Amino acid sequence: MLAAADPSQAILLLYISIFLWSFFAGFIIYQLLFVPILKAKNFQWLQKNGATKLASIVDVKPIGNTSSNSLDIQFCVENFSQTLIKDHIILIDDAPDAHRFDKGNTVYLKLDPNLSHPPNVIFQDSEFSNNYSKIVLRLLFSCAIIALIVYGYSVAYSYESQELGWRFLELFHPLILSPLIGVFVIGLFYFVFKKAFKLGKNVELLYKGIRCKAEVLSIHETGTKINNAYKLKYDIQFTDVNSILHRVVLSNLVSPIDMGNVRNERTIEIFYLPDNPQKAEFANVVERN
Repeated sequence: MLAAADPSQAILLLYISIFLWSFFAGFIIYQLLFVPILKAKNFQWLQKNGATKLASIVDVKPIGNTSSNSLDIQFCVENFSQTLIKDHIILIDDAPDAHRFDKGNTVYLKLDPNLSHPPNVIFQDSEFSNNYSKIVLRLLFSCAIIALIVYGYSVAYSYESQELGWRFLELFHPLILSPLIGVFVIGLFYFVFKKAFKLGKNVELLYKGIRCKAEVLSIHETGTKINNAYKLKYDIQFTDVNSILHRVVLSNLVSPIDMGNVRNERTIEIFYLPDNPQKAEFANVVERN
């Protein structure tokens, strides 16, 4: 059976398999190892080159047990368009007795003017600390992923090749199907779920946008229901700082309980970019923590 298989097709499937595994493993290793390194570098850059802004602390929530001194700090600050916004930072307070982060205190922030890489905002006097145990675990996990992939190829070749090379490979072989599913899940999360649920923060609108009231012209159901929430389209219009009227269509997920209240909305708060007013979003979505 294998002797009749096309060797050129087998080599092509092998290349496809290696490409899929490389993409899948590379994505995970990048998130585990390189993203933290980039965050540390940007943290240091922010300390030296970030724009300084005065903020007021509006809420402080401890995370986990109190002995860890981990805090979720919500603050108000003027963004780059002089609009008052709310955001939060999670940190470990190494001097809790100083009460630097009590509710009502003012603190200085460092903001990235380009909003290019996270973190985009830090406390001026904060320090970046490496958790070396986590770094070792991430490194070990990355090595384990590579080892398992190599082991998978080795086992498959040993038991299935019958001394005929890679001719045993076919389109639905686990060496192809497994990474394909992994790549599909990554794409589904980043390009479907992330967009549909508006996961992640729109830092550009938050730190460069202008808040304003928009008039709701109409609300339409799209027929899409995600996680028991209805997706609605809002046809709205607003006037920018240059007194120019703009009309945009935004979408949002609304729970069945809130459907009645939504229908009666005549105005709604939004953020828009002053240099591109067509790029707008609901204020509660932009400021969602």
